[in-house]
This record gives sequence, C-alpha cells and structure tokens, in this order.
Amino acid sequence: KKLGPICEDMAQTNGPLKVSPTIEFLFPANESLGLVLNDKFEGVQVATVAGNARKRGVEPGDVITHLNGQPFPAEFRSNHFAALVQKIRETAPLSSISLDVLRVRVTVAEFPPKPRVLGLAFDAGKRTRQTPGLIVAKSSGAAKAKGIEPGDLVLTINGEVIPPKFPQERFAELLDSIPGAVNLIVVRTGRPFPRSVPKGAGEMLSGKAISPIMQGVVNAVLATGVRHVTGFQPPYAMAISRPLCKAGLSYLAGERDMAKIIGPVADALSSVVFADTNVEAIHKMPPPFALEIANGFQKAVSGTPGGMTGFACAAIAGAALMPNQLCN
Repeated sequence: KKLGPICEDMAQTNGPLKVSPTIEFLFPANESLGLVLNDKFEGVQVATVAGNARKRGVEPGDVITHLNGQPFPAEFRSNHFAALVQKIRETAPLSSISLDVLRVRVTVAEFPPKPRVLGLAFDAGKRTRQTPGLIVAKSSGAAKAKGIEPGDLVLTINGEVIPPKFPQERFAELLDSIPGAVNLIVVRTGRPFPRSVPKGAGEMLSGKAISPIMQGVVNAVLATGVRHVTGFQPPYAMAISRPLCKAGLSYLAGERDMAKIIGPVADALSSVVFADTNVEAIHKMPPPFALEIANGFQKAVSGTPGGMTGFACAAIAGAALMPNQLCN
C-alpha cells in the first residue's frame, strides 16, 4: 500500500526502495584476512575423539575428506560414518583404515574482545527489557561508510527482528552464520530522520515492513508527546500508548475506516481524562458507584462528535504520519 510523504520522513537508505528501508552490507575484500578460499570439497567434521583416532592425533574440528583414499559422496552424512567403518571391518577385518584429515589452525588476526561487527560496537546500557534491537555505541569501517551513527538502533537482520533480550555479544556469531550479504534495518531514534531520500523512494513501503519501526517510534512519542499535548502525567499518558500504537499501525497499514480503530483509543483517552481530573473524587466513592460513573463517562465522551473521538483521530494520524516529531 502506498504511504506517500511518510517515506521522506522515515526511510533511511542509500538508494531506491522496493520493499523496506534496508542497508545492505557486503563484506569488503580487505576484511577477508587476505585469503581466497576454495570450498569445492566434501567431508565430515570431527565433533568428539576417542580410542584409536585420538591416539593417532585426530582432534575435534578436523575435517575428514577421504576414507581409504575415497572421497565422500555428496549425499554422505556424519551419521553414515560408523556404518561405513563397520562395513570395512566386516569385508576386510585385517586391513587398516586410512583417513585424509584437513586441519588448518593459524592465527592470522587478533580481533578486539568487544562485540564489533562490520565496524559496529553496541551499547547494552541504554537498552531495556522491552527494547528490540541493538543500540550502536560506535560506528566505523563499512558501517560508518553506510551512514550508521552512534545512537542508531539496529532493529532487524535479514528481515528478522532482534529480540529485546538478545545478547549483544552474540551478534558476531549471528552474522557468521549468514552467507553472503547482510541486510540491516536501522532506525534513527530521538531525532528526525534524514530527508536526503530520492523522490519516490519507498512508495512501495508496506505497513508490514514498517510496523516494527513504528512500534518503537510510536512508543517513544507517546510517553512524552501525549503528555505534552494533553497535560497528562505518568502513568496516565502511558495508559494510552498501547491502543494508540495499535491504531497508528493500522492507519499506517492502510486502514482508513476510523470507526474500526477509534474505539479502543477513545475508551483509553476518556478513561485517562476521567481518572486524571476526578481521581480524588473517585477515591472518596465506593467502587460500584465509581465504576458506574466511569462507564457512563466513557460512553458519553466516546460518542461525542468532535470531542474525544476527534482528538483520538488526530492522535492516531499524528502517531502514524509524524514519527519524526520525537520529544526528549
């Protein structure tokens, strides 16, 4: 679904977009440790060693490429190895078994112990248990060349959202498991997004692709933005965040029938207004009476044209279409 001008405020990219705001990282040649590798071989890797194999010097991590001079077929699996050895023993019990073992363990570079990948170092101190992604503490090399800056949020890697509790030290391990290019979605939080996006870029941006970004952006807006607009104080402002976030995402994804998405937001807003302005009176009332008054107030305010419903519509549109208006 087309989203129009929102792309100019939200997208961060180095070229036209077709699906999502993605920064593509190709491992530079000078980061390959000066090696050109030939991966055209078949074999099995040793996991554990015991018995005669250990006595003969075989070690965990070795790759056995040939057995008695014969290469392993493409369909060969590690669990076939024991059966193959047993077959040789049965057919030629007095013969020996020779293995061609591939072992190369040479330290060609020392990498710093901090988790740095593609020039990125992450700051765990700024994350919370509810924050997805990893916050960049330092950017250099390929990452800096692509425009990533300290404070940016690396939200996804190859389309997968980095979960809130993901250990930053495992990021390097995760990248090592990905063949070829690495695609990251990077969110610049706490300040407006760059506007140097080519005209028309991101017109195919879908609500699904942008939703993870919006969840973080809208949540950041709500804690302070709603409070500034309405005068609410925590925890009242935060009580609005969840329904407003969901409504904003629905609006962003193309839903324009406000009747379908306004209900939960209007209810939350009216509840907060009631609690914020009448909290002392509510405390003096017995619970049944307070509940009846609250329910009646919600119905009245939610159904008033141009009243709370109108404000909720404006809040939804603002949350969806002006994510760059972040409050510190």
